[in-house]
Amino acid sequence: AHNNAFNHPELAHCPVREPSSKASLFFQDEHEPEWLMQSNTVPDPFPEIVVSNTPVPSVPEEIRQRVGRVLEGRFRLSAGTTTLLNLLNAPETSPAEITQAVMHDPNFATRILRIVNSAQFGLAQPITAVGRAVVLLGFNNIRSITMAHMLSAHKSGVDSSHLRELWLHSAICSACAASIAKKSGSGVEPGDAATIGLLVDIGKMLMKAEETGFLSTQTGVAPSVIEGFAGSCFAESWGLPVLVRQVLESLNIAFHYPVERIPAEYRQLTLIVALANFITRWYGFSNGDAPEMPSREMLDAIGWHASSTGHWVDPETALEMEKARTAVQVYFS
Repeated sequence: AHNNAFNHPELAHCPVREPSSKASLFFQDEHEPEWLMQSNTVPDPFPEIVVSNTPVPSVPEEIRQRVGRVLEGRFRLSAGTTTLLNLLNAPETSPAEITQAVMHDPNFATRILRIVNSAQFGLAQPITAVGRAVVLLGFNNIRSITMAHMLSAHKSGVDSSHLRELWLHSAICSACAASIAKKSGSGVEPGDAATIGLLVDIGKMLMKAEETGFLSTQTGVAPSVIEGFAGSCFAESWGLPVLVRQVLESLNIAFHYPVERIPAEYRQLTLIVALANFITRWYGFSNGDAPEMPSREMLDAIGWHASSTGHWVDPETALEMEKARTAVQVYFS
């Protein structure tokens, strides 16, 4: 059985030293996280996963519109949040632009400083400049904290402890997806993978379980697919690119159908985020769901290989996932 990473103790203090300015390095010793070391390695031999040749399920347009109306009335983004998310999703954005957008919300800026100065990151000197905090945390963690900040203000009937577990899973998935995209050589933009990885549970966060169950019964479509469409509808209300919505709808397909069923123009991105979603669950950040094993076909399509230690991720990816875990836990503490 996998260890549940939600129950792990807080990180011990890191050695007292100032980190380098490189945003990807916080934990200078770069030790492999406890949850990685305590987890099972990749199965060998790898199990054969049977995929279905039946048609891929779809959600009727009437249901899509109903979900969209429910979510639109339930949750709205402020103009400042929309601006910040758009900046974070643009590859050419500079840290100075992000800092300026963050400063428009003094409460949010204060939270970012509190996170970067927390004991878990063990900095030698306190950071008082928001711009410095933005560089140290990195865009991916700022993106995650931004969305956690706005979701925490809109409970939407979701239990707060469950929301934290879902968001912890999403933040770690986002970091994992960005790292896989960077290393895959597939041409997938890491920022796109990070954004979609952050949204993998958005439908589950904002749709009530009884609503999902009702729509599933009405349509005969699995609840996980309904949640994917809910995420897609919500992304549409944010004005996120069509690509984001298409991938959110296709994530579940990757585990149950041949990879060719996913349109070629966004297949690689879908498979990378789907794999990151699985890996995050494998290491105990399960958001209540058991991990569905990917097929060898899916892994080969990405060009994935186990790390030299037999884990699903290499130490650098694990470090990025651990940073995301710490940032979110500090935010909610």
